[in-house]
Amino acid sequence: MDTAAAYTFVGEDILDQLGVERAGQRTFELGDKRLVDYPIGYVRLRVNGDQVIALVVFGPKDSEPLLGATTLELLSLGADPVNQRLVQVRASL
Repeated sequence: MDTAAAYTFVGEDILDQLGVERAGQRTFELGDKRLVDYPIGYVRLRVNGDQVIALVVFGPKDSEPLLGATTLELLSLGADPVNQRLVQVRASL
């Protein structure tokens, strides 16, 4: 389970199929310090009855989807790396 991604990252082919609109473009720093520009959009997510609007990054076609830390935080979810699953956590103010 990779929790290093700050933002949710999904291939543009999937987001286009879902009808997610591009809302702009941002520059992101990768783990190797390279800078890349990707389009962004917003998606409505529902998990365990909770619904949020989250920023999503349009990655290259066929990219492996990543659920980012900001989206996990919005949903009050955290990573349990031992059991490789998401768990409910208390939200912080």
